[in-house]
Amino acid sequence: MATFSYKARDKNGEVIDGSLEAESEDVLIGKLKDQGLLVIDIKKYKEEKVKSKGRSISFFNRIKTRDLAVFTRQFATLISSGMSLIESLVVLERQTANPKFVEVIASVRTDIESGHSLSEAMSKHKVFTKLYISLIRAGETGGMLDESMENQADLLEKDDAIRLQIRN
Repeated sequence: MATFSYKARDKNGEVIDGSLEAESEDVLIGKLKDQGLLVIDIKKYKEEKVKSKGRSISFFNRIKTRDLAVFTRQFATLISSGMSLIESLVVLERQTANPKFVEVIASVRTDIESGHSLSEAMSKHKVFTKLYISLIRAGETGGMLDESMENQADLLEKDDAIRLQIRN
């Protein structure tokens, strides 16, 4: 199975970016049509792998701090606009280009649909640190999840900027 990134239009004419795994481009087009989307562009990811001590590492499977910061900021914006958690996660799942992160978001959404809290669902994934989960839990408890996520996005963006300065 290959991973494809795509651009498609929804019923409202809005352009949606996302990625999905499919056997071929034809199967992907069928899946997107079933979701009511009109395909504009499709690109296949090229998986570059490096052998390291007998293990293969894919560069596309890493979830960068910058990706997490963007996700958190967008999630906070969607929640503060009045969207439900599940609707927000569906939107973010469609817009995320990193296939590994799409899997994480889909898993979190599935856990929430089955009755878990957001912090419980996120705690199952290594992507989210203990601090991140604690801030989410505090936001859920205090009824200020959007503010808590905005603060978390600020922290992640500062962390990413510091990493970039150190690297340079």
